[in-house]
Amino acid sequence: MKKWLLLGSLGICSSSICLAQTKQIQFEKYTLPNGLTVILHQDKSAPVVAVSALYH
Repeated sequence: MKKWLLLGSLGICSSSICLAQTKQIQFEKYTLPNGLTVILHQDKSAPVVAVSALYH
């Protein structure tokens, strides 16, 4: 009984992994004259603005 339960669980889990697909995100990449690299992505599905700045 435990063997069939384990096999069934593995079958369900493996089938859901196969159905997962990666979504390619479209973006634009710019390098400014001062060397700063800018990556721009627009998602118009919701009226949200987010800004992230990383520097070293």
